[in-house]
Amino acid sequence: MTRHDLLPSRRTVLQGAAAGAAGTLVPLAGTSAVDALPARGRAAVDRPNIIVVTIDDLGWDETGCYGNRFNETPNIDRLAREGTRFTQAYAAAPLCSPTRAALVTGRYPGRTGITDYLRGEGAASDLHLSPRIPAIPSVLKPRGYRVGHIGKWHLTETYHGNYRSRPGNPYAFGFDEVIASERRYIGGGDYFAPYAHLPGLPKGASHEYLTDRLGLEADRFIRRHRNQPFFLHVSNYAVHTRLAAKSRLLAKYRHKRGAGHAGARPTLAAMLESVDDQVGRIVRTLKEARHRPQHAAARHQRQRRPEPAGEPPAARGEGRALRGRHPGAARGLVARAGPGGHRDR
Repeated sequence: MTRHDLLPSRRTVLQGAAAGAAGTLVPLAGTSAVDALPARGRAAVDRPNIIVVTIDDLGWDETGCYGNRFNETPNIDRLAREGTRFTQAYAAAPLCSPTRAALVTGRYPGRTGITDYLRGEGAASDLHLSPRIPAIPSVLKPRGYRVGHIGKWHLTETYHGNYRSRPGNPYAFGFDEVIASERRYIGGGDYFAPYAHLPGLPKGASHEYLTDRLGLEADRFIRRHRNQPFFLHVSNYAVHTRLAAKSRLLAKYRHKRGAGHAGARPTLAAMLESVDDQVGRIVRTLKEARHRPQHAAARHQRQRRPEPAGEPPAARGEGRALRGRHPGAARGLVARAGPGGHRDR
């Protein structure tokens, strides 16, 4: 048997519970003596809690742990420092919806049927991710997991009728809880309450910022399910355009040395700090709620294309990336923290 034979294939990694979420090499879907036990009787060591935080349209070089000196991401940097960095990881596509579909299913975009970003309800295509394709819940729920999704879904082009009846909605794939997922098309961004794309979401704090709200909902989910294994996908709308940040943070970065130069965009930096605060809150909540002996926190980021100089935000269509304007745009990176110490890949 060669060393190559011992390495997990892409398929086996993605079919593993943690790996299926974000490339975390914990092959929970493998067979062992423990697998023969009833799901709720297995040791907690076999079923760590799994949290995947996705940051929409983030470039690989926009966090401190990958060399950015303008953006401040201490919580993400700590997660990378104390966990595992996957320095050769790649997103499945340079676009939003195909990458999202690949993350949920473990399949390449060509096999999900989603190869471009999905449009609003006026689109002629009426595309959606087919529930016939197995997704993360089909792997984890038989093992006793509670499976939750908070935030952006963007895997359907239908935005009318009962949410659970819409083609490609997350409940159709087996998610137990779906919170703050868009009921109306979200392509242009909407970061301050009241959120036009989230009718029916219980009212939060005055002038609430969406990234903060997702962090609050993640906190509540973790505390609700602290005594059982769970999988939670915190799917941020940030830092997708149109960019919008909290005024206090925006002023901070506008006055920071280097603002406006390459890699130093104040609005993006302010939005990313809010995401970083969210990651810090999630990690703190995990520590406070640690009744079960193991928790895993993972972070997956997808690629933001380099901004063409002088081009207005409304003109920055994602579809251009498939036409070769920005080569290499599919690069993505993953950081993971959990039992087992630190190792770079």
